[in-house]
Amino acid sequence: DEYQDINRASAKLVQTLAGDGKGLWCVGDLRQAIYRFRGASPANVTHFLTDFPHGKRADLQVNYRSRPHLVQLFGAASGEGVSAW
Repeated sequence: DEYQDINRASAKLVQTLAGDGKGLWCVGDLRQAIYRFRGASPANVTHFLTDFPHGKRADLQVNYRSRPHLVQLFGAASGEGVSAW
């Protein structure tokens, strides 16, 4: 699952298994955190580098899931300037 969809207990389990995060890679999008009813929190994404000091973070610059005109519209409205395929 995507990292924003896990709860804090699951994040701690990943931390126990992955240690300092060397070699750990995950995907998360704060704007898509929808599982609060089961304890998921976008804070897990926010705290990723604190939980895994040797993990790496990279921002995805291209949205391949949505149609280009929607990406441009929401990118302009949010000020993020996200590009579409």
